Amino acid sequence: MINEMLNDFRDETLEHLQLFEDNLLAVLNDGFTSETINAIFRAVHTIKGIAGMFNFTYIVDFTHVAESLLDKLRQNNVEVDSQKLSALLASKDHISDLINFALNNPDDQPDENGELAKVSKELISKLASFIKDKPIVDECGTEETIKIWKIKLNPSNSQTLFHGVEPAHFINYLNEMGSIEEMTTDLSKIPILDNFDPELYYLNHTVIFKSIAGLKEIEQVFNFISTLVTYEISRYDRRKTDVEDLSGNKNEKFVEKRILDDSPDKKVDLPETIIESRQEINLSNKQILKEEESNNEAQRDKTPKSNTLRVDSDRIDKLINLIGEMVIANANVVQKAISMKDKELLESTSVMTRMLEEIRESGMKMRMIPVGDTFNRFRRIVHDASLKLGKQIDLTIKGGETELDKTVIEKITDPLVHIIRNSVDHGIELPEERKTKGKSEIGKIMISAFHEAGSIAIQIADDGKGINKDVIYNKAIEKGMISAEEVLSEKEILSLIFKPGFSTAEQVTDLSGRGVGMEVVKKNIDALRGDIDIDTEIDSGTKMTIRLPLTLAIIDGFMVQVGSTSFIIPLDMLVECIELTDNHKKDMHGNNFINLRGKVLPLLKMADYFEEKSLGKRGNIVIVKYGEEMMGLIVDQLHGEFQTVIKPLGRLFQNVTGLSGATILGNGSVALILDIPILIQYAKSLKKKNNEEVYA
Repeated sequence: MINEMLNDFRDETLEHLQLFEDNLLAVLNDGFTSETINAIFRAVHTIKGIAGMFNFTYIVDFTHVAESLLDKLRQNNVEVDSQKLSALLASKDHISDLINFALNNPDDQPDENGELAKVSKELISKLASFIKDKPIVDECGTEETIKIWKIKLNPSNSQTLFHGVEPAHFINYLNEMGSIEEMTTDLSKIPILDNFDPELYYLNHTVIFKSIAGLKEIEQVFNFISTLVTYEISRYDRRKTDVEDLSGNKNEKFVEKRILDDSPDKKVDLPETIIESRQEINLSNKQILKEEESNNEAQRDKTPKSNTLRVDSDRIDKLINLIGEMVIANANVVQKAISMKDKELLESTSVMTRMLEEIRESGMKMRMIPVGDTFNRFRRIVHDASLKLGKQIDLTIKGGETELDKTVIEKITDPLVHIIRNSVDHGIELPEERKTKGKSEIGKIMISAFHEAGSIAIQIADDGKGINKDVIYNKAIEKGMISAEEVLSEKEILSLIFKPGFSTAEQVTDLSGRGVGMEVVKKNIDALRGDIDIDTEIDSGTKMTIRLPLTLAIIDGFMVQVGSTSFIIPLDMLVECIELTDNHKKDMHGNNFINLRGKVLPLLKMADYFEEKSLGKRGNIVIVKYGEEMMGLIVDQLHGEFQTVIKPLGRLFQNVTGLSGATILGNGSVALILDIPILIQYAKSLKKKNNEEVYA
């Protein structure tokens, strides 16, 4: 239970931390607006409230200072400048560190002499220095004066419990800010059991609270639930029979409702006036309660219900794995139904297959999340790196709504960080250099995502200096990666930057120069069954395009046979199938291409590539496309569509190129999944030698 609560704490705070950072960067890039400052204030205030409910006082203490500065900024009491925003950005990082400490040490406090406490003190001092006057204090007294407050908290009949809000948390938090001297609870609105609704909160509370806190600070405690409950805060003086509110008006005499036994046998020693009032209240309460119950019933019908449910990603992964096993088991049942030639059984299995496909689609959509949240995190990377290098860079994000498998997003984030840092460090020039080239002093980096041929394409483009292919080629010779006699195509030269240890940087910095970043990029993308293309032009910029599969778990495939082996082609990459006729063979003239409706189509004979013995019958050409490239695969037989559960290849196939995984068929045999991007590259590199087709 505690772990689940901490997980909720982590998810909530991290979400608001990201909002904190995103809006801070928006202010830095686009200037101050009341909307962004208010969004930052709300994020920090919410983190403070959540931390208070979990009794993480060291987070509350720090966020309170940041919140005070933000309150001054949004009220235009202090000027917004880069120093304050940089301090707030550093505060965001520190709050993140405090949250990580809380998650790992929920029962401990940071060491007073440790690094966390040291950074807290330094940042608190810096933030406080920006607040020109004393901390916000209301009119009722100085900051040091202990004041007594009366707080009426009226969540009665509100849907606080339905929204997961427990009023007791806020009462406990008040006790952290000061001390609760007295608290009474009104139970008069609790209905009979038949009318009891567990989603409603029937209690009203009155708290006598002593603290040095001012009005605004106390109000901030309840801002978090202000839409769900009503509350009244007033000064309280035990020596007076009435209470003076902050405007100087007199409130009517406050008579606290205490828990009374209304049974006829119980005698209560009360003044007659109060007994009469009590009877009137009880009589009217029944009628009011009936009206409120009727109103609440109608209100619940109108109240919009939340359509979002948080589920641990491990549970979804387990569900996807189970669906994968069901797909394999279903394929086995279908296979047996076909062999038995039972029409009724075949009809039943077809219904089950269709339903299973819908379950699979629904399950896969659970793991699909927009890439925009990940892309937005790169704003901070660009901001920090450009500041360190003295460059001015504008980051643009497009296609943030494009969805990708959560697992893929997690694994592609590090490669994207490396590429963006390279664009900042190597790509974008210094303002003076850009000016001499007739460019704007502000460099541009754009990251975009879009669907392309059954995959997701992610592009990182900049308008910097571009990649000098001659420098790459000469550097590779200098490092002994290639010989001076080798003749490489433009694409082959550019691919050298992915070699281990390759770097054109003259000196190593904390951003680049060690020759490992782009190697990591290539390895991670290969592990995701993706590929990366580079398009560059001197002084115009560089564009890197990463293509990734939509998911790593289950795909729709098309099964073909070559010799005795079954292969799966991802259905999204399949364009069409045509018969390999004698006319096609004549048109080939021994070459590895045909004329397909006026266009040259490269071919790859799968039997030769995988050293399989062809069945010798009339073959077929399966035309596939990846990105802008098309090719034809010559196969023996076509078996049609097949739901494919992707399984990793064992060590036996580690050195076999052209395969991205395997799957289990209904009869228990294994089919190999083709790596179409790799095969397209091989088809393009085919050369004719001694009248035989070989692979360069």
